[in-house]
Amino acid sequence: MDKKKKLNKGAILNRDLKLKNEHLLEESCNQHGEINIRQNKRRKRLESLCKGVLVVSVAAISGAITASYIIEKKYNNMVDNRNNSSVIYSNKQQIPKDDKIKELVPKNDINKVVEGLSGIIVGVSSNPESFLQNDITSNMGSGIIIDKDGYIVTNSFLLENTEIVYVKLSSYGSKPIEAKIIGKDKASDLAVIKVDLENLPYARFGDSEKVRVGDLAIAVGNPLGEDMADTVTMGIVSVINKKIDFLDPNTGEKRLYKIVKTDASINSYNTGGALCNSIGEIVGINSLKLTGKYASEGIGISIPSNEVKNIVESLTNYGRVKKPHLGFIGQTIVRNNSSNTQGIEGVYVREVTQGETLFNAGVGPTDIIVGLDNKEIKRMEDIQIIVDEHKIGDTINCKIWREGSVLELSIILTEKQ
Repeated sequence: MDKKKKLNKGAILNRDLKLKNEHLLEESCNQHGEINIRQNKRRKRLESLCKGVLVVSVAAISGAITASYIIEKKYNNMVDNRNNSSVIYSNKQQIPKDDKIKELVPKNDINKVVEGLSGIIVGVSSNPESFLQNDITSNMGSGIIIDKDGYIVTNSFLLENTEIVYVKLSSYGSKPIEAKIIGKDKASDLAVIKVDLENLPYARFGDSEKVRVGDLAIAVGNPLGEDMADTVTMGIVSVINKKIDFLDPNTGEKRLYKIVKTDASINSYNTGGALCNSIGEIVGINSLKLTGKYASEGIGISIPSNEVKNIVESLTNYGRVKKPHLGFIGQTIVRNNSSNTQGIEGVYVREVTQGETLFNAGVGPTDIIVGLDNKEIKRMEDIQIIVDEHKIGDTINCKIWREGSVLELSIILTEKQ
């Protein structure tokens, strides 16, 4: 009975808000399905063209800004010789090194980075016998110990079609150790597993927001769990802060994640391993799966460390990635050049879902979202980017245009119901 009353109350709220604003805003559709919003005779006429109907399933994790920075002088020669700039050191193979890179980045510096990861990067496989082989199989990869109690981050695709996973740690002899799967996220290709060990050495993550185009990128892997990482590739960062739509197979929703692109080779030897900067900080997790899907030849993809931290926290606490969800259907309003327009820009709300974030805050049909979290809103993508930066339970402000006035509301971000 209470649930029925709640539904009736929500329907009445949606109807009343729509009726109140309809005396100010009238809609007409042209033959292309575009929507013109205009003000009636009681107010100045508002003519705005709305485009791109999108169902908002806004998910959290994180600012689609493609960086464009001046590459530091010491890497100019690396850019000029980009096709040859990926250097691989491996105990399985030796690929000739580019002389200019060797001059710019002394081998001793790379050795220090690799030595600093000793015991931290481990081998991961669904088959314990894989570690006895002299070559890498498709079910093998690397993982990174992220705390002293045995939590390890690795690639989700390495755990597909298996409930059992094994880890090879150099500090625990040659015998693989069975690990528990804590959580995995196919969209970002990240997973968290745990071994029942204590006082383990663990990784030092850097701030991926400080990574710049032209920075040195060192990709390290250890799929066999040797004393020293057995594969290292090197290059430069070519793209930062780029966001890619990932489809969540569990919910069917699109989520945005940042990625880092480098010309350091990402392959089966270092997938699930670390992308490091010149001082040995881990600034990303390598993904062969994402590289194969989203990168062109010669380019590797890693998930930035700041994204990794948020995803790992959610996987560790909930076993899955939980994202905020606003729960509405809306459209971007495009500014009309008509002399009668008020120049309102934002996102027009068509429908809100009962029990979800915007409904709970009092936002209703025909409202126009013009601000969120103290930032201007001009398009649907602006909303998604902002909410991606927050977690469930965060409180942010929301400015809406209603009946000719701007109102400021406080909204609490909730998960999709």
